[in-house]
Amino acid sequence: MKKYLVLTLFMCALYGAEEENGPTLHVPIDKEKVIENSPDKSSPSSLKNMHGHDILEFRAGYFFFTEAYAGKIYGPGTVSLEVENNYWFLSWASGWINFNFTWGSGSPPSTAVSTHMNISCLSGGAKAFLPIDTDQIYRLYLGAGLSAAIIMTKDETAYLPTNLVRFSPGIAVKSGLLICPYKRLAIDLFFDYYFLPTSRSIDLSFYQSLTDVGGFRAGLGLGYLF
Repeated sequence: MKKYLVLTLFMCALYGAEEENGPTLHVPIDKEKVIENSPDKSSPSSLKNMHGHDILEFRAGYFFFTEAYAGKIYGPGTVSLEVENNYWFLSWASGWINFNFTWGSGSPPSTAVSTHMNISCLSGGAKAFLPIDTDQIYRLYLGAGLSAAIIMTKDETAYLPTNLVRFSPGIAVKSGLLICPYKRLAIDLFFDYYFLPTSRSIDLSFYQSLTDVGGFRAGLGLGYLF
């Protein structure tokens, strides 16, 4: 009899405590929605781990000749258009491949000959990135690689070949600031250098007449992260 009385008093006390604290509301949790809405730290939008992702960029800039002879013919610089892809094989490093096209017109010193030049350049190498903020939205970078260019010139004169094609192996050095402000958007403020030696003479065996048609490239790139 005492056991039943103690059990009855215990149940009444438990019920009274529940009434005092108010009814308990049990809300079902949808685990699938919680997982869906949680941030994905491995996605490009998190910006803190770029390993395994790509950035495809379209770039436009101004090309400055470093060789005085080329600058006298085509002026101090000209427009350059580029397409570049970066693959992040580490969280702080990427491999890049770039294709750029540069064109210019001018005339040799002390002549009235009109000449046109197109430079198609393919390059590739590696970059290292250094975040400068805690959210890793801003990253400074520095990279280097090899390049290969085809230089086509067209001279409007009767005593020179109308079309001349030269090949130029060289090197490329890349630097700049990569900004990832929103989701998959990337903004690249770049400053690159290309060394593109080629023959100044029609006879490519005259190596003493080598000239550099490379130079500095500065501009803006817009990229997509995927």
